[in-house]
Amino acid sequence: MQPNNHDEPQILNCLLADYQALKTEISRRANLQRLAVAAYLAILGYILRAIADRQASVFLISTLWMATVAALLFFARENREIVHLNRLIRNILGPHVGRLVNADPALLFPSEINDGGLDGSRRSSLNCTFLGLIFLFAPLVATLFASPGGIIEIRTIFALELRSILSLVIVGAGALVTAWLFYYEVW
Repeated sequence: MQPNNHDEPQILNCLLADYQALKTEISRRANLQRLAVAAYLAILGYILRAIADRQASVFLISTLWMATVAALLFFARENREIVHLNRLIRNILGPHVGRLVNADPALLFPSEINDGGLDGSRRSSLNCTFLGLIFLFAPLVATLFASPGGIIEIRTIFALELRSILSLVIVGAGALVTAWLFYYEVW
């Protein structure tokens, strides 16, 4: 059904309201990502401080890996939703508004329509490097530095203490899930 000319301002107002709602939701989700990364960095800092003070425990290292997986999973989920919302603007809203006002959608919604060129790929590689450092490198280094102090002692592993086995399973699963998430969601 084609809109009449007298309906175009009303349709345009509805589309602009939808655009504003989508941009608000994108902003809200981006802020949630920032909060999740900040909370994760606070946990990481606390655990690194405990490792430096030789106060690290099996529980702290297990907590680090659980926090790593949770934060990266949350970050990736929100990122997918942000990309989805941007695509709604680019693929549905942009062309429709462009037809109504007889303008190129790239001029109407440049932040959603344009890819960013080299700047976009550079930004993507910086983002990937940052996420790799905080979600892969930092917890691996923390685990390695905590190990010699007794966090995962060889004798307790061979003694098959349940707490040590459980912590190894959590750390191993955390490392594998983090690597998998990083590869499929970030890289």
